[in-house]
Amino acid sequence: MKRNKDVSNKRYYFNRRLKEKYEINGAKRTIELPFTAFEQIPQPDRYYVGQLIKQGYNVQFKLF
Repeated sequence: MKRNKDVSNKRYYFNRRLKEKYEINGAKRTIELPFTAFEQIPQPDRYYVGQLIKQGYNVQFKLF
């Protein structure tokens, strides 16, 4: 029970850090980014995106 709460708290924190800059849908667990590759994401945000990917989020990059 405590582990589930810890995971949800982390997910909420990562969402809150990125929500101002990118489109995040928590229900569908998707992140829409205006970049074409993971390496193009600025360094502080790259960490949070990587953590959300580990928690099951799908990242959608722009192709053109």
